Amino acid sequence: PYLIEFREEQAVALIRDAGLVPDVKRESNAEVDEGYVFAQRPQGGERVDEGSAVVIRVSTGPPMTTVPDIVGVERDDAVAALARASLEARVVPIFSDKPANTVIATSPQAGERVEVGTEVRVNVSQGVKPVAVPSVVDQPFEDAKAILEGAGFRVQRRNVEAQAAAGVVVDQNPDANALAPPGSTVTVAVSKGPTEVEVPDVTTQDEETARIDENHLLDIG
Repeated sequence: PYLIEFREEQAVALIRDAGLVPDVKRESNAEVDEGYVFAQRPQGGERVDEGSAVVIRVSTGPPMTTVPDIVGVERDDAVAALARASLEARVVPIFSDKPANTVIATSPQAGERVEVGTEVRVNVSQGVKPVAVPSVVDQPFEDAKAILEGAGFRVQRRNVEAQAAAGVVVDQNPDANALAPPGSTVTVAVSKGPTEVEVPDVTTQDEETARIDENHLLDIG
């Protein structure tokens, strides 16, 4: 009998009704629904001896594969592992506290059975999301330190000569509103205070000499 496109149970019944013996082989087939016959031997219409075997190939549906466990694996190695499993990778960069360029999740998840050629979403860490650095110039150092630490940054102090009051921040690196990852270091330049100039004693000098020293002090200031 002709058996192509019959369901397995129907094909088996037809074979037995013809006095023949069914030999069922189950194979994956992406083009034929599960449970249907897609090939037979001998072909329909051929004459055979009664009691002969008739081989039918029944679809188990599309070929399947298992999603590999690639969480924690570097991006390129993860994509290669999916290719070996006959799967397609769709890489999606995600901000994360996990190491940059490593896989943090997949969908479908590891261990799931899927059709060959299925697209797998691969979330890859691109590191911690950067945030804007607060402005702390002109702030007392302790206030600046509290502001920066409150925003998640480390603080490094550098004392510098400046005309600002002692202990006041006169510069910062990175600059205010620059983007930097939380946990990174912001260096602040803190004034040592205005430079002090020693005033000479002119009480014992004549007027002309004292005036010269005065002009010298003005030049320094």
